[in-house]
Amino acid sequence: MHMQPEHVMTFLLAELGTSGSLDGQQRLVVKGRFAPKRFEEILRRYTSMIFFVLIVVLEAKAVFADQFSFTDEYVICNNCKG
Repeated sequence: MHMQPEHVMTFLLAELGTSGSLDGQQRLVVKGRFAPKRFEEILRRYTSMIFFVLIVVLEAKAVFADQFSFTDEYVICNNCKG
């Protein structure tokens, strides 16, 4: 996803309604018991929200979809390849 770990952590903890932190290897440690499926659902919602925000920003800047390549994990600018 290439997002800041703290940003993802904040979102996950808010959605789970619990507390937690990142350990020395940037792994999320949460208080409580949660099914792995719950984390998957939240992460899918997070990535779809980020993708939606990206599209809104691109539309606001009048950038057209043909200038971008979309993959499962990345949105790549065809002009700057960034």
